[in-house]
Amino acid sequence: MTLYDEIQKPTLLLDKATAKANIRRMAQKALTSGVGFRPHFKTHQSRSVGAWFREEGVRSITVSSLDMAEYFAQDGWDDITIAIPANLRQSAGMDRLAGRIRLGLVGESPETIQALGQAFTHPLRLWIK
Repeated sequence: MTLYDEIQKPTLLLDKATAKANIRRMAQKALTSGVGFRPHFKTHQSRSVGAWFREEGVRSITVSSLDMAEYFAQDGWDDITIAIPANLRQSAGMDRLAGRIRLGLVGESPETIQALGQAFTHPLRLWIK
């Protein structure tokens, strides 16, 4: 019987050395190319894996929900983009978070952009999809 035989639900298995080497390679590639590196943390959703990115100088991240943004903000990440269209029902929570970190959001329509402009009291970065 192997470890794989014991797994009964979706489980992340990764080779730490390979993952860290890949992170290092991508961070270095971005640096030498002169482009920003804002990795998406939706797959690993892990503070531990996030620390591997920090070790390589990464300071800006992307996530896929307000909950995930709050999770990583609690771990000290202060430049976070939520890469799905903004949910106006979460405006109050997003505005509170924008008061603590540099928050980026995505808007899909002029109406959404206008509503976000009216709902927020803190600065934010906005991308139009």
